[in-house]
Amino acid sequence: MARKFGRRILPLMALSAVALAGCTSGFGPQNRQNTMRPNGPASQDILNLFTPWFWVAVVIGVGIVFATFYVAIKFRDKDGTRRPKQTHGNTVLEIGWTIIPALILAVLGVFTVQLIWKLAKDPGPGAMKVEVVGKQWWWQFTIPTDPYEVVKPDGSKTIAKQVVTSGELHIPTGRAINLNVTGCDLPVKELGPKFDPATYADNNPCNVIHSFWIPELNGKADAVPGRNHRLVIQADKPGTYLGQCAEYCGLSHANMRMRVIAQSPADYEAWLANQKKGPVVPLTLANGTTPAGTAQAMILGSQSTTPLGFACTNCHVFDDPSKVNYGPNLTHLASRTTIAGASYPIIDNPTPQGTGEITGAGYEHLWNWIYNVNSSQFGVPMQNTDCRFPTGVCVGMPNFSETQQQTVKGKTTVYPAMTPEQAQTIANYLKEQK
Repeated sequence: MARKFGRRILPLMALSAVALAGCTSGFGPQNRQNTMRPNGPASQDILNLFTPWFWVAVVIGVGIVFATFYVAIKFRDKDGTRRPKQTHGNTVLEIGWTIIPALILAVLGVFTVQLIWKLAKDPGPGAMKVEVVGKQWWWQFTIPTDPYEVVKPDGSKTIAKQVVTSGELHIPTGRAINLNVTGCDLPVKELGPKFDPATYADNNPCNVIHSFWIPELNGKADAVPGRNHRLVIQADKPGTYLGQCAEYCGLSHANMRMRVIAQSPADYEAWLANQKKGPVVPLTLANGTTPAGTAQAMILGSQSTTPLGFACTNCHVFDDPSKVNYGPNLTHLASRTTIAGASYPIIDNPTPQGTGEITGAGYEHLWNWIYNVNSSQFGVPMQNTDCRFPTGVCVGMPNFSETQQQTVKGKTTVYPAMTPEQAQTIANYLKEQK
């Protein structure tokens, strides 16, 4: 009987193993988002909890499957005439398979709650604090710093105590990073007088929940407007750790990614010192004017006043590394490796996907992104514009390759389309901002 059973069950188990192996193609170490490859204390603690209980589950699962096949084959009706014996259960067996799982879950619960409290513990004053804000569809990082001087375009100076970046968070190795994670919560007053507060209150573009997740460094933390969640990460060694939004948040949810770039303390301080500097190429001259015929002429200004002005300054900052605005701060854009919510390489000829590092030269990706944000040039369209407000305001960057029009309070304004040459000129300006 045992031999017959083995001949029947072993092929089925082999087929199941092949099917499971096929399901793992493209995952694991290749995608650089693997909880099984911890690179920090928090992720290591999570794996240490997961591993033994995984094998307990495997033993239980294999035992149940084996018993199911064994009983089905051993007690089958071979000739179709056998009347099955009627039973009313085994009291000892039924009590046993109720109590044992309950005990297993109770023990697992104790260790799980213990780890939850450990991961939620405040890392103390020695940790580096970072403000993390989830927006549509990108991540903003604000890093508090020692006071430093920022020179404004008009020559005046101010003291700043933070640097602002997006998509990529640089951290020093061997140090706890205390992340304060929240969702976008932009007050109406910051959007200017053209918005109608009465209408806008029920259509706030910051009403979406995101979830911050770097699998190799820790678990997830929801980014909820109006609430703050702590997440502590720490990288044991230098490297690039990939993550993404783990909460469906709109059309470009799958493209809302982020990178944590861990550096040695010395390299991190060098990066931070560069971020504190002003722009390599100022957006405006000291007298407040914009040189004609340059990228500045197209970035500055308003679409309603000049066909060469695409109102980039309405949403982005180019002259102050410490300032937060509606869109990502672009003062040091060229110091990053990615654009578009850390989804696409900022430069051409990247190394194969999954390595976590980007090399190459050229800025074809950058100007194409500026020219047509919804282009499928990268393999999948980036749906970056979400128009859902009765005010006529759209969340995200418009497709400048097409003629745009906007109707606000009954007045329609038509904006001319951007040319590829104009997009390239803007990209040439941005690629100098390192």
